[in-house]
Amino acid sequence: PEAESRPATASAAAEGWVVWVSVDPRGQGGRPGVVLYPRSAAALIERAHRRGDACVGLGPALFNAVVHLQGPQPIQRTAPRGRRDVQRVELSEPECTVSVRVVDTTHGWRVAPPNAEAEVATVSVPAGAALSLGDLDEGGGEAAGDRLPDDPPGSAPLWEWCQELVFKPQDAAQVPESEWGVYSAEQNEEIERARAGGAPGTVIVVGVREFQIVFGPHGEYSWQIDPKLHKTRMVRRRTLPVEERDARLRPAAPAAHAHTTCAICCEDFAHTAAMPTVEVPRCRHVFHQACVQQIADRNSECPCCRGAVDWPSLLP
Repeated sequence: PEAESRPATASAAAEGWVVWVSVDPRGQGGRPGVVLYPRSAAALIERAHRRGDACVGLGPALFNAVVHLQGPQPIQRTAPRGRRDVQRVELSEPECTVSVRVVDTTHGWRVAPPNAEAEVATVSVPAGAALSLGDLDEGGGEAAGDRLPDDPPGSAPLWEWCQELVFKPQDAAQVPESEWGVYSAEQNEEIERARAGGAPGTVIVVGVREFQIVFGPHGEYSWQIDPKLHKTRMVRRRTLPVEERDARLRPAAPAAHAHTTCAICCEDFAHTAAMPTVEVPRCRHVFHQACVQQIADRNSECPCCRGAVDWPSLLP
C-alpha cells in the first residue's frame, strides 16, 4: 500500500494512522530522500499540531531541532542554520510506503508546491512506527508527562537568555553569570505560566521583535527563537530566593543618555531597564539591542541620522 503526503490540516479522521516525515535537503545517493520521524518525536509534533501550537521542540535526541507548524509549509530548524521541510501524512494502513512530491531548489530538496512539476521521494513505514489516530483522539498514544517538580520553599523562578551563542546545555553551563540577561517581570511571568500549564512554549514580544520560547526536555535549558531573523539562543530557568529573584527583575535604571526613548520601538528606556541598549559612539543615538538587530544584520546606517556604524563592534 502507498500513501501520498498532503498539507497538514487541523482535523484528523477518527480511524487510521499518521506519520510525520522530513525531506532531506541534501538528498540520498543523488536522489531525493524522505526521513521518517521516530514515533516518540512524531507524537510530540502531532500533539502540537492538534493544539494549534506555533512550534515544538524535539529535544537532544534529535539535536534540539524545533518544528515550526504555522504557515502553509511546516519546517524543521536546527541551530545554527539547519532547515528542512516537514510533512504530515495520514495512512489507511499502519505499514505502507509514503510518497512525497519534492523539487530540487538552490537551497536543496523541498516539498513541492501544489501543481508544480515534481519528483517523488518515498519511505517505508515499518510496523509500530505510525501513530493511531483513534488512540490519539481518545487521549492515548502519548507518553505520560512527568509532573513538574516543586520549587524549593521560599524560592521563585527566574528565566534568563544567554548572550553567548552556545547550542548545547553542557556549553551553556560554562557561561559566566554576567553573560545571562533577564526578561522583564511580565515576560518572566508569562514564560513561567506557560511552562506550569504544560504548554510546549510561548511567544513574547521584546521591543519590535517577537520570540518563540520553546521548552526543552533537557533540564533547565530551553530555546529562544526568532523565526523572522532565523536566530536562536539558549534560555535557562533557575530558582532563587524570592527577594533575590525580584531584585534581578528590577535592574538598575540604564545610564543617562542624550536620548530617553528607543527611536525604533518608541519605548522609554526607563520603563524597559531589563532590555540591553546600544549607543552609537559617533552620533550618540541609542537603541534597544533587540530592536536594532535587523538593521545591524544588514550593516545599514544609523536609522536616525544615516551615519556609518560599525555594528559588529557594538553588538554581542
